This record gives sequence, structure tokens and C-alpha cells, in this order.
Amino acid sequence: MTTPGGTWDWMVASARLNGYSYYGNNSTRIWYNETRHLWAFYHTGLSKWIVSKELVPSLEVSDGVVLKAVPNFFYDGEVAFSGAKPDGSSPHVLFYCASRTEYVYRTGTSIAEPVSYKDLDGSTNLGDAWYGYSGSLYLGMSANLEPKGTQTGGNLTLTSKWPRWERRSGDSIIGNSVSSAHYIPNHPLGVYEAVDQTADGENEVADVVIGIPAWKDERGNLYERTLDKDANGNFRYGTISYNRAVSAWTPDGAAWPRGSEPSRNSSVEFKDENDETVLTLSFAGLSPGLFTTDRYFAEACVWRW
Repeated sequence: MTTPGGTWDWMVASARLNGYSYYGNNSTRIWYNETRHLWAFYHTGLSKWIVSKELVPSLEVSDGVVLKAVPNFFYDGEVAFSGAKPDGSSPHVLFYCASRTEYVYRTGTSIAEPVSYKDLDGSTNLGDAWYGYSGSLYLGMSANLEPKGTQTGGNLTLTSKWPRWERRSGDSIIGNSVSSAHYIPNHPLGVYEAVDQTADGENEVADVVIGIPAWKDERGNLYERTLDKDANGNFRYGTISYNRAVSAWTPDGAAWPRGSEPSRNSSVEFKDENDETVLTLSFAGLSPGLFTTDRYFAEACVWRW
């Protein structure tokens, strides 16, 4: 599917999606934009279509470490995390340890059950140092990591963050009503608004649009806008383009009928040389544009929340 900002292809993810069934079956469609490195998928926990650079929210620890999911890796049936401080120092991991029924946060890269025991007189802890959290992970969480084993010091705070875009409701979508060539089951078409994101400086985070703006005439014919403008700085709308010879928008470069550039806000009439309206274009919604072939990308571990 080709839309502004690049081509979106769908990937077939395996059934191992850590608890989520995005389309109610084991052949889940998750869309990916290679140009912008963005994922689009339906999140059943939020009951919304999501666009994000990450399939899994990140975790931030109050010691400055940022943790992200380890791709295609599960420990004791759960997603494991690894990360470091923004400068790359202080590598850490976080994973669920079933034998201890808690999440373990520890220094280094080893994902394995920590060892803890007492000295001979039972007065001193020996073994590994780590922090533990016995609750669950969820979007918007803020929880304490408690010192365990030989770890000293106070608690750390664990929070989740997921910069993303969520699809706005109420937009016109025509992706499944045009033709079989445009059919996309449970399509991600729409306008997505930024959530949990901080823009650089004073600039707002721009919306993400998946789909091509399209118009219809009174006969139901579709006029999709091109992705890019031509050499003269104009879009083309199906067979409608700007005719410089007559300084008007006309079908296929003909002299008549003439009209103005199609608008999302109001219908546009095209009139013949007798000033009679012979064609009217009205904004119909977002269309998939040029539908591409299926492509397998990879397995993906998707967040349980």
C-alpha cells in the first residue's frame, strides 16, 4: 500500500505474539513502513490502531537506564528487556523469573535466575545483586524496584513509556469499498495523532496519515491524489490535472470541462463551454492507493499489555 511518506507492506507474524491476537487468528497482519521505520497494528488492549517505531513500550528506570524488548527472545514465557543509559554506559537487563515470581533488574547482560544465599552464620547475604518487582507490567505504570540479594541502597522507580500515534476516529475510509484490487482486511487507513511524545523545541509532532486522499464523482468513479507533485508543483487527481494552457483543472489535459483543484472541504464543479456542470467531485476519504504484494518480514514479540 503506497501512501504519503512511503510504502506500507504487511508482515505475517507468527502465532507467538505473547498473548495478543490482533485479527483473531494466527496469521496476524502488522504493517511496516520501511521509509520511516514505523509499525502499524491493532492493539487489542487499547482497542485502537497504533503507529509506533517500537512494537513494545520501553521501560525507564530512575537510575537513567532505558530498557527495550529483546527481539524474538522470551524468558520464562515473558518478554525480556535490555538497555543502558543514553550514553551507552551501565548495561542492564530486566526479565521475569518464574521461580522467584518477580521481575529481576540487574547489571550486565546475563538473563538468568539470580543466586542468593547466607554466609555460614546466616548474618550476611551472599551471591548476586539485583532489584526485584513482583507486580505486573502495564502501560502507564510506575512501580518500585526493591533491592534484593547483595544489592544495597534504596528503591528505584520503574516506569513505562510508549511514544506512539493513535488512529483518530471519525475519518472517512474507503479502503474496502472501491474494488477488489484495493481490498485490505482490517486496514490501518486513517489519521494518527501523537500520544506520549515530546517534540524538539517548539515544533509539534506531526500526524501520521496512512492512505491516499481520494474524491468521487456523481457516478461513483474514484479520483486518487498522487503521492508527489509534478514538476510544476501540482498534484494529479486521477484523470484530473492542472492544464496550464487554459489555466484551469481539466480531465486528461482537455480544454473542457474546467474546474478548480479538488478540495476536502467542499465539492468542486467542472463546467463545459456552455457553463453547465458536467462533473462534480466530492471528498470521499482515504484510499489504500497502489496495493503492493505480500512480504514476510520476521517474527515479532508484541507487548502483552
